[in-house]
Amino acid sequence: MLFENVFIIGTGLMGTSLALAMKSSGEIGEIQGYDANSEHVVKALELGGIDRIGQLKDVDGCDLVVLAIPVEGAKDVLGRILPFLKEGTVVTDVGSTKREIIKAFETLHRCMKDKDVNFIGGHPMAGSEKSGPDGAIRDLFKGKTYVLVRTSSCSDEMFEKFRALVVKMDALPVEMDAELHDRIVSVTSHLPQVISYVLVQTLIDYAREDERYVNLVGSGFRDTTRLATSTPAVWIDIFKQNKDNITDALNHFQAQIEWFKGMIETERYEELSESVTKIVSFKERL
Repeated sequence: MLFENVFIIGTGLMGTSLALAMKSSGEIGEIQGYDANSEHVVKALELGGIDRIGQLKDVDGCDLVVLAIPVEGAKDVLGRILPFLKEGTVVTDVGSTKREIIKAFETLHRCMKDKDVNFIGGHPMAGSEKSGPDGAIRDLFKGKTYVLVRTSSCSDEMFEKFRALVVKMDALPVEMDAELHDRIVSVTSHLPQVISYVLVQTLIDYAREDERYVNLVGSGFRDTTRLATSTPAVWIDIFKQNKDNITDALNHFQAQIEWFKGMIETERYEELSESVTKIVSFKERL
């Protein structure tokens, strides 16, 4: 068994899905859970994701602690639990940004006089537009990339131990630097979220003048804007923490929109067709 006692902070979609996946791995003993939303943690218990409900101070007896909460809140909770952690505990998170949480840990760790804590930045590249434990899926991480960011405080032994757990959950661990991670996901994850919100806002603007625009919404619009139902609070935190990379991605995207518009305005359809054909080919390879 890789970890005897696990504590998951945040029993929403990600936390409860992670708990269910860990249980399925057969490499976990008891899982405790905590959530500021009492309904969420009770539901996670009913679903069998966690074995009992705990309080933050109860992390003192655990050898693995997972922060499955929005990225801004994770920094605050990290500071609250560090004094209670026993020597050698592995702490990880599931946030969509890695640079800020690792920076926060390293600052707090120095204040704790380098207490022996193994922090690993984690980002499972899986999710849903749903929220809460009701949307939890046991196989949410199956076949999905799970980014791991090693910190200087983490021993090789503990890093490999957690990596082994990720593999047992049928996910695909990929080690990466925090700066590179945040730069890449600004394009592959954060930009699509922004675009989804903006597409819906565009429809809202047109529908103010004529509500028939809403009546003619088809499957293409619905598919493209699926992400627009994601919890705003989660994404505002991400926008705060990765604003420089997201701004760069938006600038590039804006330039592409201007290029596309220019092609249509100047009726360069043959050239546009060649470009779109290349785009389709690349998308099919994905």
